Amino acid sequence: MTIRLAPLALVLLLTPLASTAQTDLDGSATPRQGTLRASSATPAVLDIQIAPEAENPVADCPGYFTLGAPDAVVDWEGGGSALRVWVRSALDGVLIVQAPTGETLCEDDTDGVQPAIQIGQAQAGRYAVWVGAFTPTTDASPAATLYAGPPPPEVSLQEPGASTARLEMEDSDLTLAEESRSMNTAVAALGLPDRCMGFIGTAPMAVVSGDGPYTVTASSSADLVLAIRTASGDWLCDDDSGPDKDPAVYITAAGEHTVWVGTFRGHARGEAPEAGLRVTRETVVEDQLPILPPPPPPAERVYFSEGSYTPIDLTSRGFPVPLATQSEMAQVNVTAMGETANPISGAACAGFIPESASATIEFGGAGPLTITAETQSGDLVMVAKTASGDWFCSDDASGQDPAIEIANPGGDVMVWVGTFSQGDEAPTVLTAHRAELIDVLPEEEQIYDDYLEIMEGGVASYSSGTYSGSGLSPEADAPSLTLGAESSVGVGGTVSTPVSGDACAGFISAAPSAVVAAGDGTLAFYASGEEDLTMTVRTPNGDWFCSDDHIGLDPGIEVSSGGDGMYAIWLGTFTPLQTPSAARLIVEEGSLRSTR
Repeated sequence: MTIRLAPLALVLLLTPLASTAQTDLDGSATPRQGTLRASSATPAVLDIQIAPEAENPVADCPGYFTLGAPDAVVDWEGGGSALRVWVRSALDGVLIVQAPTGETLCEDDTDGVQPAIQIGQAQAGRYAVWVGAFTPTTDASPAATLYAGPPPPEVSLQEPGASTARLEMEDSDLTLAEESRSMNTAVAALGLPDRCMGFIGTAPMAVVSGDGPYTVTASSSADLVLAIRTASGDWLCDDDSGPDKDPAVYITAAGEHTVWVGTFRGHARGEAPEAGLRVTRETVVEDQLPILPPPPPPAERVYFSEGSYTPIDLTSRGFPVPLATQSEMAQVNVTAMGETANPISGAACAGFIPESASATIEFGGAGPLTITAETQSGDLVMVAKTASGDWFCSDDASGQDPAIEIANPGGDVMVWVGTFSQGDEAPTVLTAHRAELIDVLPEEEQIYDDYLEIMEGGVASYSSGTYSGSGLSPEADAPSLTLGAESSVGVGGTVSTPVSGDACAGFISAAPSAVVAAGDGTLAFYASGEEDLTMTVRTPNGDWFCSDDHIGLDPGIEVSSGGDGMYAIWLGTFTPLQTPSAARLIVEEGSLRSTR
C-alpha cells in the first residue's frame, strides 16, 4: 500500500493520507536510532531494531510502529535526483517517511514483503523515517537494516564459477559458506518468474547433478526459499513443501541444475541465516505438499506430456479484509477461480484454487475466526493459511459453499477461494466472522455436525447423490457383469463428476464402466485397484449413489430397493489420470462389508 498527502514527484503511485492522523508521529524530534547522511553517490546504511507497538498511527497505513520520535532521519544531500528508502529484515516490514515539505508517505509490500519508497527529484533536506511490522508479533529477529540513497543499479544472476559448490548424489549434504549467504535481492528485480518468491543473492549457491529423480531440500531455522534453474533453462521454485516448512524441489531431468537458496522475507545486515543443502533420492517427505497433478486429459488421449510445478503464490495477498478488534464481521466481493489443483492434503481439501490469494483477512484481537464463501452460481472450495503457517481446507460445509473455523488465528489469514471443477469462475462473497462455525452456518442443515465429521476423519464412505441430467450417458453401451463374479473394467475419464453428494468426487467417463442386471433386494458394490478410486451407481429406479474411500482408498456402495433391472456403474479416479488404468469390480447380493 502506498500513500501521500499532497503532490510530490514520485516514481511510485502514492495514495493521499488524512493529515489529522499524524498526531502520534513527531518528525521534528531527535531520531531514536540514528541518522543516515545520504547523497546521490552511494546509499547510506543504518542497522536498527523494529519494535511494533501501536497500530495504524497514520490513516490507511497498515502495520505497527513505535510512536513519537522517528526511528531514523535521512539527511538527503542529493537534491533534484531520485531518493529511495528501503528496508531489509526477517519481519514483514512497513515504512513511513515524512518529507521536508510535510508530506507523509507509507509503503508496505514493494520488494516482496519488504517496503521501499522512491521519490523522483527529491528535495534536499530532512526525511523522518519510521520502520514497523505488518503484524504486532515478532516471530523472527527484530533486527533490520535501513538503506537510503540513489536507487540501486540493475543486477542480474551470475553463472556458476569455479568456486561454486558441486553436489551429486554421492555428495548429499552441504553447509553453505558464510560468504555465499547474500540473500537480499528481491527475486522480482532479478527477472525470475512470478511463481518464484522471496530474496536471493545474484551468485548461485550450488550446482546439483545426477540421474533423476531426486529431491533438493534446503534447511535452516529461517524461512527459506529455493530457486533452481534446470539444465534446459526452466525454473523450479518452492517455499514450504519440505519438512518443518523448509523448501523442497523434486527434479526428474538429468543434467546440471543451478541452485539459489534465499529467504522468504529477507534479513538484516549481518543476520544471514546458516543453511544446509541436501540432495536425496527420497521423493516423499512427511508433510510435504504434493507435486500438482496434471490437468484432465483432452478427449484425444495423450499418453505422456511435459509438466511443470506451480506452487501457491504467497506474495500476492489479494483483497484486504480488515477485521479490527472491535469488529464482528467484514466482507469483500471476490471471484472464485479454479486455476490450479489444490496442493494441500487433508480430508476436506479438494478442487482447484487460484494461483494467487483471493484475500487476506487482517485479523486483530482474539479468536475464534470463521471464514465463509457464498455464491449463487457454482461449487466452491476454500484454502486458508494462518500467520503461523497452519493450513485449512473446506468443501461443501454449507450446501456447496465452504466454511473454515480457526480457533486462534494469531494475525493475518490468507484465503484462496476456488471451484470444485477446473476452469470454473464464480462471483463470491467472502466473509470473516468473529464467531464459532456453529453460530454462523444455518442450523437446519446440520452443517456443524458434518464439519466435525470431516475434521475427525468421519466422512461417510458412500452417500446418495443428485444428478441434473447433463454430462453422463447412462444408456450407452458398457460391459455387462455377472452378479457375484469379479471382473476387470476401465476406470477414470475426463468428466469431473456431475453427480452431487457427500461422497461424490473424482473424474469419470460419460459412458458407464459396466452394467449389471439385478433384482430389487440389497446389493453391495465393491471396486479395488492401483489408483485412488471413486464409484457412482444409477439404479433402475433412477436413484444415484456415490462412494470415495470405503476400504482404504477403494469405494463401496450399498443399495436397497433400487428396483429390478439394469444398474449402471461408473468407476472414476479422485484425480485425473495421465494414462489409462483398470480396476476390479464386483457386485453381489447382501449388505456392504467394511473389509474384503
